[in-house]
Amino acid sequence: MSKKWLAWAGVAAAGIFVVASLGLALGVNAQGRLDLPGRAAPIAGQEHTHVIDVSDAEPLTQAEIDGLLYMREEEKLARDVYMALYDKWGQSVFNTIASSEAKHMDSALDLIVAYGLEDPVAGKAAGEFVNADLQALYDELVAQGSTSLVDALRVGAAIEEIDILDLRAHLAETEQTAITDVYTNLERASQNHLRAFVKQIERQSGADYEPQYMTAEDSAEILAASNAGNGMNQGLSQGESQGQCMGRDQQAESQGRGQGRRGR
Repeated sequence: MSKKWLAWAGVAAAGIFVVASLGLALGVNAQGRLDLPGRAAPIAGQEHTHVIDVSDAEPLTQAEIDGLLYMREEEKLARDVYMALYDKWGQSVFNTIASSEAKHMDSALDLIVAYGLEDPVAGKAAGEFVNADLQALYDELVAQGSTSLVDALRVGAAIEEIDILDLRAHLAETEQTAITDVYTNLERASQNHLRAFVKQIERQSGADYEPQYMTAEDSAEILAASNAGNGMNQGLSQGESQGQCMGRDQQAESQGRGQGRRGR
């Protein structure tokens, strides 16, 4: 074995050691991405990828802070419930919408990171929540959706109604452009999802859908509208038209069922 070859082997070994050390120092997540200092620890299906500049924004009020943290967990609830119902029924609609909800979680996380808040979802497994009301709601909805496919679809519609109502309530509490832009897009997506779920419910049950948390007037207005596209849900319209996509969002009775489960 030549001295020259041994020298090159030594250089290569040293390089591998340096790379390995760097990886350990920074940390590598389950998806193989580096976790940089100061970045919220990612969870499965959740990667913070978009930076929002709020350097010129006014400080958040407590209501705005509470709203951001709540919506981050409420989007997680939607994703986790749909994942559980997909496991139960094997219907691709739930898997499709769960992927959409993961993107909604990312949008909420973008705001949380931008405003320097602590992410309530960090370190939480599927079905685990900081907010006790959301924890109870998750348990109830999964149990309800496990009784039949139609009940599972109704759970999807209920979640979308709740989300819409909560988003509207939080929109009324803020004038921060970054927040209103995200909330508006999330509500638009939830309306699309609600329409998709209702179509499936009526197809499976043969009966007209009756809103569970929204007023009859608000529900009729949303259901009569056409699906609206937005950057967070590209590709959903096609899936929904094929019956592959179902809903998620609602603001509970007067303000939302999700928030403190005020509704029902």
